[in-house]
Amino acid sequence: MSEQEIILTALAPGDPAPPEPDLLAALRRTPAQWAWWSANPDGLCLGSARDGEGRLCAAVVGLRHRARLAGETTHFLEIVDVFNAFDAGQGLRRARGYLELNRAFADEFCGRMPEGIPLAYGVPNRRAHRLGLRHLGYEILRSENKLTLHPDGIASPPTSTQIEEVERCPDEIQAAFERSTAGYEAVIERDAARLDWRFAAHPTHAYRIAVARRDGELTGYVVYRRGTWDGVERGLIADWAVPTDDGESRHALLAWVAARVRADGLEAITFSVPDRSREWSLFQELGFRASGTHDYLVFRSFQKPYVMSWLFENWFYTLADTERG
Repeated sequence: MSEQEIILTALAPGDPAPPEPDLLAALRRTPAQWAWWSANPDGLCLGSARDGEGRLCAAVVGLRHRARLAGETTHFLEIVDVFNAFDAGQGLRRARGYLELNRAFADEFCGRMPEGIPLAYGVPNRRAHRLGLRHLGYEILRSENKLTLHPDGIASPPTSTQIEEVERCPDEIQAAFERSTAGYEAVIERDAARLDWRFAAHPTHAYRIAVARRDGELTGYVVYRRGTWDGVERGLIADWAVPTDDGESRHALLAWVAARVRADGLEAITFSVPDRSREWSLFQELGFRASGTHDYLVFRSFQKPYVMSWLFENWFYTLADTERG
């Protein structure tokens, strides 16, 4: 690289080192957003490219997330932001620094387990989408769909399950998540620390977390916020973990969500999970109706057999696994 310098950095959780001001401005992110990213319990990967005069040419930011993949513990890499100085040069030359940076970024941080991260993913804008698919090996996993129900479609909850709204997640929430996702071959892990970072500490969205208990045992949880999706304000189920055979906990948590949606003056509960998941079919049995969205998820796999067909069938995720949540 004679014209550009590429800098690749892995930041540990809570690393206080701030980015250069021009990088933060290029990404159009606030210091609070950066502080939240850098507090991610699994760390952050940062790449930047600068020309011979020190001007920023390109940047990429990825959040590491501990994951379970075919019975092994690993990490997935969520690409949360990218930047390219498209005002420099003409045609594809304008993206040269961006492409070289992203290739170096993948070589440094991604690869086969256990040393590398086997999967990178994100929800790109159109320009990043075109470059990623044509030049960087990314693929579209699926066009995202949503499940929607009017809050009055949820009846009153049973009395044997108690719902508690919490500001911080109790430690036993991890066991509830593991029970609810048993059988899924690919999933990003949840525990109290990761959920508190993702929701309680979020710099812009106001989330509400509720847990279900029966006979003192935590049996599931839901995370709710109001938000706009495809131009319509909705009550979003940002995250969900209830075993599909526990109808009481599911009913009680959905009744709690319905009450929040009515209190917010909204007319729709909206949930999104992969259409190969158990929850996709179950929620339709409960009256939720499926429809398309403008969103799609892209990924790049760095290890076989975890390619498109395998991930399409086996990866369970919710809105909380991307910035959409």
